[in-house]
Amino acid sequence: SGIYTSNHFAHINKHVVQSIISVLHHKYFSGSEYSVSERYGLLHFDKVRENYWKCTVNFGLYNLTDAVISIVFNNKINVDTYPNNYFMVQRTNKYSVVISSKQLLLEKFVFNVSTENLKKNDSDVPVVSWLTLNNITLCNERIKAAQRAMSLNVTHRHPGKLHAHVCGRRPINHAELVTAQQGDWPWHVAIFLKDRRNVASYHCGGNVISRTAILTAAHCVSNNSVVRNVSTMVIVAGVSNLTNTNQPGRQTPILTKKVIPTSDLAIIKVNNIDFTDYVQPICVWGPVFDKTTLYNKEATMVGFGFTESNRTSKILRSTHVKVQNDSVCTSFMNTYRTFLNDYTFCAGNGPNLTVNPLNGDSGGGLVFSTMQPDHKTSWFLRGILSKCFGPVRTVICDPSYYVVYTDVGPYFGWIYYHADLDFSNNIMVSYMN
Repeated sequence: SGIYTSNHFAHINKHVVQSIISVLHHKYFSGSEYSVSERYGLLHFDKVRENYWKCTVNFGLYNLTDAVISIVFNNKINVDTYPNNYFMVQRTNKYSVVISSKQLLLEKFVFNVSTENLKKNDSDVPVVSWLTLNNITLCNERIKAAQRAMSLNVTHRHPGKLHAHVCGRRPINHAELVTAQQGDWPWHVAIFLKDRRNVASYHCGGNVISRTAILTAAHCVSNNSVVRNVSTMVIVAGVSNLTNTNQPGRQTPILTKKVIPTSDLAIIKVNNIDFTDYVQPICVWGPVFDKTTLYNKEATMVGFGFTESNRTSKILRSTHVKVQNDSVCTSFMNTYRTFLNDYTFCAGNGPNLTVNPLNGDSGGGLVFSTMQPDHKTSWFLRGILSKCFGPVRTVICDPSYYVVYTDVGPYFGWIYYHADLDFSNNIMVSYMN
């Protein structure tokens, strides 16, 4: 059995460690290059150009009236700031920068950073070696060394349980890079279907929610509303490259028992999944839900879906999308009225930004990051990609159209029951059969 933190208000033990620093390279699902800062943690880096990064300090993650943050980098750096009346920036030496609020603390502060004296083949990623906020140490080498999978195993704090585990965390030691590297999205799985010749081809995405359950879209595991035989499916976890079968940590759970569908959700029961640096469970949002609170919020979607050339991506890619009010989508196209209700919502970046999930991304999860009391980020699954759209009489989805997701919140009890999970005192208890 396993125990996981439960909902987006859950308290995470302060000794469980995860990187609070992230770096984002330009990534996209389709269309033009697109990158947008999201609250992955207190610090977030966007690559502007070679050896030039925009750093966003997300003070809004904390309930503070004033702040002093000290950042120490591994290498000598140059810092560019924008004129402002709210923050003071000081350079104590060539490796560090101190940012302090002068008056009303804003939610974000942005500055630019570049690394000095880079040698050929050196990475230009601005690596942080020490970070403090109001004299509290949030990142150092000891904390970094502890952020592996073993730190998420908290069985010793739950006597009488065979296994206790924290959900929604990325333990891989390159978690500073939010690129589609192996382990960056450890709950995402690839679902393959076998043809009559027993050849498996990529079909959909899915999400690890317990040691014995994968949550995906029902249409991914059915054909003309008839559930497919589990013998025709292959699920691969711990994968970021579909063609590289030698990736470390890659797992192929053997399907067992059955597929359990409802609406456009389905749970695939599998044999015991090993939680490693490359495979981890995602937290499930609930039991409280109200989709209107999501409107205009930004979330992350990952998948192997179609690229701008209308071919399945061999590399796992991520994009950021904004959850829209239903009226935005129905005004864009009346067809959305058929698919939007109390159990679904739509998301997308609008017709002027052609960056959206496409064919092949179905079943993947729309996830939100939330800051926890231990200053670390946990990820919560809120939507399962159900349907993308395009012009009339087309089978290829258009990235300028909005996408409909099934909201997992209303199905929280159903998910827990069929994934062998039990909700009790903000803890997910998983009973393996």
